[in-house]
Amino acid sequence: MAQDSGVHDGPMAADAKPDPTLIAFLRERDAPCPVCSYNLRGLAASKCPECAAPLHLEVGSSSLRLGPLVLAIVSFALAAGFDLIVGGFFAVGSLMSSIRGSLASWLGPALVAGVLGAAGLGCLAGIVLLVRRRAWWNRLGRRRQWAAAWTTFACVGVGHAVLGAVLFAVLA
Repeated sequence: MAQDSGVHDGPMAADAKPDPTLIAFLRERDAPCPVCSYNLRGLAASKCPECAAPLHLEVGSSSLRLGPLVLAIVSFALAAGFDLIVGGFFAVGSLMSSIRGSLASWLGPALVAGVLGAAGLGCLAGIVLLVRRRAWWNRLGRRRQWAAAWTTFACVGVGHAVLGAVLFAVLA
């Protein structure tokens, strides 16, 4: 059984009083914790014994927020879309140049296509990681979720700016 780590900062986080109706409802029913998916059958308090998330009658939690998670996922999705579309244009350009010209004429576009394709796949991997680690994300407090989401947004943006500058310098 996990100890309360203090990461929950919702309205019920301080000292959840036992809710007799919730406890009676879960006495002989299986229901997952909305934060960590722990089975709440036989619950003795109004918080999850696994992750210490405060629970209310709807078997919900104030720790479950979609805003920060959506911001982080959209950051990766926008970057992946840009990378894969622009990389695709460069791949087509490289293919057309290879048919008409020398190695030097298609090597630059092929390099850009490969780098952007790899960056796009990396962003898609970031989305998969966030979705798979959603239970971990939900255990973070509200402030930590927003901090992680904005940090993700900034890192993806700055990373792409640096990547663009490097590609421009190499190809110029």
